[in-house]
Amino acid sequence: MFKKVLLSITIAAAFTACSKNETISTNSNPKGLSYISFSPSVPKATRGGITNQETLKEDPTGFYVVAYGDGAFYFNRQLAKYAEKQVGDGDEIQIRKGFFLNKNYSWPSYKLTFAAWYPAKLTPGHGSAEAYKSDGVTKFETGEYVSQPQWHDSGSGVEAPHTINKYVPAKEIANQTDIVIARTIKDPKEMGVKEAAVTLNFRHILSQISLKAKKSGEDLKVKIRSVALRNIPSKGTFKFRAEDMTDYTTDGHITGSTSNPEQSLIPLENWTINAPDPAGSLTYGDGDNHNVNLQRYDYTLNEEIELDGTTAEAKDMLEGDQWLLIPQDFTHNYYYGNVNYFWQETESPQGAYLAFEMCVLRKKLNADNEVESWTQIFPEPGATKKDGSIVADGDFGWGAIGLFSNAVWKPGIHYTYTLCFTDNGVGKYDPEEWNEGGNDILGNYIWFTVTVDDWIPTNPADTDVKL
Repeated sequence: MFKKVLLSITIAAAFTACSKNETISTNSNPKGLSYISFSPSVPKATRGGITNQETLKEDPTGFYVVAYGDGAFYFNRQLAKYAEKQVGDGDEIQIRKGFFLNKNYSWPSYKLTFAAWYPAKLTPGHGSAEAYKSDGVTKFETGEYVSQPQWHDSGSGVEAPHTINKYVPAKEIANQTDIVIARTIKDPKEMGVKEAAVTLNFRHILSQISLKAKKSGEDLKVKIRSVALRNIPSKGTFKFRAEDMTDYTTDGHITGSTSNPEQSLIPLENWTINAPDPAGSLTYGDGDNHNVNLQRYDYTLNEEIELDGTTAEAKDMLEGDQWLLIPQDFTHNYYYGNVNYFWQETESPQGAYLAFEMCVLRKKLNADNEVESWTQIFPEPGATKKDGSIVADGDFGWGAIGLFSNAVWKPGIHYTYTLCFTDNGVGKYDPEEWNEGGNDILGNYIWFTVTVDDWIPTNPADTDVKL
């Protein structure tokens, strides 16, 4: 008699409640046979648009899974979709919930490596990658962005892994796509494998960037209406691990602190930044000089932020959203010579930095020490911009700060930059707008802090329970 498997929803919920990951458990045996099915686990989301439990359940497309072993594919690019299946008859009827393939695959006699990714396809305008049309065997559909692996001529395993080639995030923050991958290795000879769903621990491969601001002192008032990341390397190639039977998987879990980026399960080395085109250009441009590998990410606030020093609370300059960008090490010499890819805080606009469009006002007191008025001091009325235009009262101007001189963005890590304005420091002149680019606007530097958190769950995925 075939074994029947039923997952305990109660126990699963108990595990999930104390975990930072969301798991959808599934029965692998909907018809009393040892067919392969899946139980995906995803770190909990911090905002809308981040892949989570409901995302996977509600997406009718599902996610892609491949399985290979013994030097070849066991199945290739199959969609796993959430379903509720009624199985059994009479008093034995049960509803099985989980992720199933369109075709039933039984377990072979050898180990299988499973690789999965979501979304299955990139929606137009929501990020792009080098288009794959065919690998000579499979005709790819529009929007598919993960290449096929290449096998050793000897048939001993994978030589070149799955690859996301020349990926570029969407410019608009609302259109950026959260890409997650999973990799695991299962031996059907091991006790319980045939009777259990394959747990896929999905991991985020991009970095998440938040931006906040606060101010100390009450003599100045800072109004901010737009922010922009300038000259960010934004074309990169991501490679799944190539080794067929190594122990590299996404199955491990962080223990202890939930803010330990050194234990991220997707190594930064899996990403390679694609060099600028034309070579040697470290400044974003347009037309013939357009460096297609650098990007500017602009965000205009729906409501202006006003920092007046009356509260220590930092305000969110992305209004609850976050950028999803390519992981990278800004301190490396990416492209040529000894050029570091971060802004040197000079009159040159080369290198990555943060800019913010603001208006700075200074308090004026009367004889009774009461606020009489506010005087605009940046951009200073009457000042001349780089393009020759003259600043008028009420205008906004761009300030800047070099955030990236020692910055490293790792996959699956959430970085929160908090700018700390003072009565003596509101940033530097943005070199794109001012001849004084790189100079302090008020003579003192603006401070910032960086907090780091991760999307890695702290506890193992929910466990299958046999009845």
